[in-house]
Amino acid sequence: MRSRVVPGSVHVPWTDLLAKRALLHEHLGTFRGEEDFTAKATSSRVSDRRDAAALERFAEEVFNIYVDLSRELLGATNPDDHAALRNLPADAVLRQLREQGLISASVFEDMDSIREVRNSWQHGASFVPAVAVWRGVTETERTIDRALGALQRGFEREGYALDMDFPELKRD
Repeated sequence: MRSRVVPGSVHVPWTDLLAKRALLHEHLGTFRGEEDFTAKATSSRVSDRRDAAALERFAEEVFNIYVDLSRELLGATNPDDHAALRNLPADAVLRQLREQGLISASVFEDMDSIREVRNSWQHGASFVPAVAVWRGVTETERTIDRALGALQRGFEREGYALDMDFPELKRD
């Protein structure tokens, strides 16, 4: 299929997703592991807690942008349903991607697991153990590259060529 011009509704969030994924990967590397994250997340020092919260935020943004872009992909594959797809909840978006063969069963299971963990954070108790956040963040970081590749291939099938150029981030 010949490449079409990538619309801003795809290009802008795609670029943002790659940047957030790079930030997630880089920021995750600043922690020495689960114990270090837990110590910082529960520290009395505001700077430590801010670092832990930033990592959680990057993981959340990566997931949210991925779901938003998935809605755009589903809209490209089903133009007549594009408006209705914009309001689909994340679980329905992931199911649609799987049913249409746009993501594999393993990517679906991993992304759905991340969705469930995130929902438990948002709708559960007012306190989420730092260990649970760490596991959700590391699962997101582990899964997102396979999920990105699947999304990229889906857009390519629709004629939109998206580069997988991760931005280089400067360290202080």
